[in-house]
Amino acid sequence: VVRGDDDPVGVLGFSWGGGVAYWAACHLNIDAAASVYGARLPAFTTAPPKCPLQLHYAERDVHGGPHVRAAMEKTAAKAATFSYDLESAFDRLVETPEARDAQRQMRAALVGFFTGEFAARSGR
Repeated sequence: VVRGDDDPVGVLGFSWGGGVAYWAACHLNIDAAASVYGARLPAFTTAPPKCPLQLHYAERDVHGGPHVRAAMEKTAAKAATFSYDLESAFDRLVETPEARDAQRQMRAALVGFFTGEFAARSGR
């Protein structure tokens, strides 16, 4: 990661990229990371995160549901976690009120998280 002295850096990943975001939180000099429906997260749990981390789970997701959440709670116990009773809230083919509500909740949580972490880093 290349950055200036005052530039906050965050990583946000969805699905497979969620695992990459977790890996970045553990191994890179970044200020915050978030994983949304992170697939293969247990494969990246070789170290605890070094920065604030937010994790989002879909409880009925076969690739990143309860089994992944249980594994992550051991390694990333301090992470802020959010869970949604869905298969995936980012599947554009799923247009249910529940999915739209989860999308709004998730977006608000992510924006608030990164905004807060970046403001804290910059002293604003």
